[in-house]
Amino acid sequence: MKTDKNNLRDKFRKLRNSLLVKDKKEKSRRIAQRVFSLQEFKKARVIMFYFSFEGEVGTEEMIDTALNMGKRVVLPAVIDRQGKMEVFEVKKDYKKQLTKGAFGIMGIKKSLMKKFNKNNIEMVIVPGIVFDRKGQRIGFGYGYYDRFLNKLKKEVCRAGLAYELQVINEIPLKKKYDVDMNLIITEDRVIKVKKAA
Repeated sequence: MKTDKNNLRDKFRKLRNSLLVKDKKEKSRRIAQRVFSLQEFKKARVIMFYFSFEGEVGTEEMIDTALNMGKRVVLPAVIDRQGKMEVFEVKKDYKKQLTKGAFGIMGIKKSLMKKFNKNNIEMVIVPGIVFDRKGQRIGFGYGYYDRFLNKLKKEVCRAGLAYELQVINEIPLKKKYDVDMNLIITEDRVIKVKKAA
């Protein structure tokens, strides 16, 4: 029997995937503008982004812009199926270094990977399938991000990106290792979470 979380995951994946490509691009562009205007983004010197996958909010423009602004950018790579994720710094020519990795998600070629010290990360841009106004999120269900975020310093800003249709009032069944967001950014607003755990 499916849990409430799995039902939500299925429902909102379908909803997200039902958006037209042109609408996703326009909404992603508006979300990017909101990200760039954040004080948290302006202050951060090292930012972790993600590679957009399966209809997620597009990050390519954000990565390129951040690199052009002189930010240090790191991207994640799934190392194994047991939930291990590492981060790797990329430069402006990173698109030449991409290849399909675990789950079909684009990542840096293994031969070019140089592990980055995660203690230097100051802001993390986080994907998700569903978010709520308390900062909770539902991802693909493998726990990669929660495990990784739990290892970062508490002061690191965690910003979830979502289309407005992915935000609900409350996600049920929070687990103890689930990591809340400090911010949720949609095409229409920035939700600042008062007490992100």
